[in-house]
Amino acid sequence: MAALGYKIKVYQTTAMNYCQEKFRVASCYTYPLFSTQFLEDLPANTGAKAWVLISSFLFHSDFIRTLKNGYWHLANFIERISGLALPFPWSWDGRRTSPIEASRALEKLGDDLQSSPQGTLFFAHLLTPHGPFVYNSDCKIYENPVAEWSLVSDPAYFGRENTPSSRAKRYKMYLTQVKCLNEQLRGLFDAMRSAKIYDETTIIIHGDHGPRIRLTRPTYATRKEISPEDWRDTYSSLFAVKGSGQKAGYDLRELSLNQLFAKATGPIFNREITMAPQTPYVNLRVNGEKFSRWPVSLFDG
Repeated sequence: MAALGYKIKVYQTTAMNYCQEKFRVASCYTYPLFSTQFLEDLPANTGAKAWVLISSFLFHSDFIRTLKNGYWHLANFIERISGLALPFPWSWDGRRTSPIEASRALEKLGDDLQSSPQGTLFFAHLLTPHGPFVYNSDCKIYENPVAEWSLVSDPAYFGRENTPSSRAKRYKMYLTQVKCLNEQLRGLFDAMRSAKIYDETTIIIHGDHGPRIRLTRPTYATRKEISPEDWRDTYSSLFAVKGSGQKAGYDLRELSLNQLFAKATGPIFNREITMAPQTPYVNLRVNGEKFSRWPVSLFDG
């Protein structure tokens, strides 16, 4: 896109840096993955805000994170063998606030879209509707982070991550946050229509993984326990394209990301780009450093 003369504007989180010189980025807006700034405007009591600040401070400690994860795995083991669910005080680790900051980044993106000339590429990496689940269906933040916010799983990092009941509860919160995001995107598109740039703009929205609200985390060690739902929860991706002159519809074929981008960007480059079909696979973690390619069809079963 830079070679075609496009001016590139990036909107990113501190989790991953796209504002590198080799990409010829014209401007860069970076928002924090971890922040307590939202507390200023949160209509919560002092106790809840104090817990958020303490929790955010504690989880800078490797010891506390190790203690938390150890308790998670112990609770999971006890529930498996006895059916007894231990109380767990940390439903949210007190630091992750990316959906809130992503909402602010979306507002910044909307303002810039209306004031930028043709020939501008906007690239936004927005961790939303990523956990934690903080928004209700009206896009209002739940007032008590300690009691009402939630991450995607109970036990972390390997093996079983949810019970059927906790998975159902988290999916409900996730879909509520998706509804909020849809309203935010609707506002963005309406602003583009008001600026009379919507019709001629190509928009690609790509979710790089599924909601990850699963019972079992797919790894090489758990490969025989993984259900079709676990595959879809983990790897199913949203890929939506709006281009000038394109008809609305759904394509339910299982395609690689390379094939999808080739099809979507062909009109931008004024030529057809073809990619050979690829065998579906995922990279399953063997340990902290190695991955094993594992063939899979996400929609089998």
